[in-house]
Amino acid sequence: MVSPALIFVACRLYNSRVKGIYVATLVEQLPDAVLMISRSLKVGISLINAIEIVSRETRSPTKDLFREVIARTVLGRDLGESLREVAINSKVQEYVFFSTVIGIQISTGGGLAEMLESFGASVKKRIFARKKALALASEARASCYVLGGMPPVMTIVMSLMNPHYMSVLYETGLGRNLMYGALVSFFLGIISMIVISKRVLR
Repeated sequence: MVSPALIFVACRLYNSRVKGIYVATLVEQLPDAVLMISRSLKVGISLINAIEIVSRETRSPTKDLFREVIARTVLGRDLGESLREVAINSKVQEYVFFSTVIGIQISTGGGLAEMLESFGASVKKRIFARKKALALASEARASCYVLGGMPPVMTIVMSLMNPHYMSVLYETGLGRNLMYGALVSFFLGIISMIVISKRVLR
């Protein structure tokens, strides 16, 4: 029978994975959506109509977020406020920045098209930098797998080649103490490498 704790952990891992894909997709699609709004503004289309175009022309999940913004404005909500609420609910920092840019420009005026164009370019740079960090982290993770796999593999190989040589670790008190110390060091090293590789991606 499957343990409820295992089911809970599996569900949490699955939800975390799905959420990560959702956020990554939103961030990946944001520059194109922002540039679409910027170009629409440059040809004289109003901001609300530009956002409506994005809600029709882009792909999900970006399309769904902008549709929600349009739905809120249809009900009489302020555009800047609607954008900010949807951005906060999405829990994507880039969308919060985007809504802040829109809100500031709505209240103060100015060249919104140019501001959005600059913002879209900066988001693209952030995406590129993150992909580069992911590549570096993948290399570090591969090194972690290799370094982590070597001790168990070598232990098995040496046990098969010379069982008497390895039996000292199992049959003597000093050997067992050394083995326990090695295991603790091994797992601490693995945990350290995992933590470091995760911090690189933040």
